[in-house]
Amino acid sequence: LGEAAPADDDLTVKAYLKYRAKLKGEQSRKIPHRVREAMSICGLEGVSNVLIGRLSRGQRKRVALADAVLLRPRLLLLDDVFAGLDDPSREAVVSMISSFSVFAAIIVSGHETEWFRRLGARIAEIKKGVLS
Repeated sequence: LGEAAPADDDLTVKAYLKYRAKLKGEQSRKIPHRVREAMSICGLEGVSNVLIGRLSRGQRKRVALADAVLLRPRLLLLDDVFAGLDDPSREAVVSMISSFSVFAAIIVSGHETEWFRRLGARIAEIKKGVLS
C-alpha cells in the first residue's frame, strides 16, 4: 500500500473492492466473502454503498487498507500509512494494523514514529542512511 490511497472516485466502496478482488485473480464465488471480510476488518460496513469520491481522507485510507488485505496476504508493506490523518483516524489505523498481524507480517514505513510505537512491534529507524 503506497502513501496515496488509490481509488476510483466514481465507484462505491463495495464495487471498488469487488473490482480489485477480481483484478487480483480471486475466484468469482469467493469475492463477496472477501469483500465483506475486508470491509468488516477495516470498519467500512456503514459506507459500503457510498461513492469513494464522497469519503473523508481517513475513510479513503480505510478503503486502501481493505484493498491491501482483500486476499489475506502473508506480507503487507505499508508506506506512510499515517500521513495526512487526524489523531482519531490514526488510532483506527493502529487498531486495523494490529488486527492484520493475525494473518500477515507487516512492514510499515513513515515519519510518525510515535504511532509506530503504539503498534507494540519492533522498530528500526534509518537516519542519514544508517540503520539504528
